[in-house]
Amino acid sequence: MDADGYFCVVGRADDMIFNNALNINPCEVENCLKGHPAVLDCAVVSSPHLMGQTIKAFIVLSSGFINRKPW
Repeated sequence: MDADGYFCVVGRADDMIFNNALNINPCEVENCLKGHPAVLDCAVVSSPHLMGQTIKAFIVLSSGFINRKPW
């Protein structure tokens, strides 16, 4: 985190995410997300979960799209 509170992804600690016996390449998920017109940029990472790892995506919306929370 920089002095202004922003995070910058500079690399990955691992190239695969293991979830429910599946090997998931985060780069492939990012490329899929970036294909959507609402996604300007994104980063996909693993997160600890009860049974191993889960996937989290951090997304920057393109201008003109509103962040509507589903909850």
